Amino acid sequence: MQNEKDKTVTLTEAERKFIMIAMIAYALSGELSEEDAKIAEQITNKL
Repeated sequence: MQNEKDKTVTLTEAERKFIMIAMIAYALSGELSEEDAKIAEQITNKL
């Protein structure tokens, strides 16, 4: 039987940042666009 711990998903810093960028870009416009992604990337780089 597997441990509950084995089921947890660990994300690398890059993956976490990518997901944040995607979520912020989507939140800004309601759709994904290149321009929104660039703005979101600038925001996450400041975090």
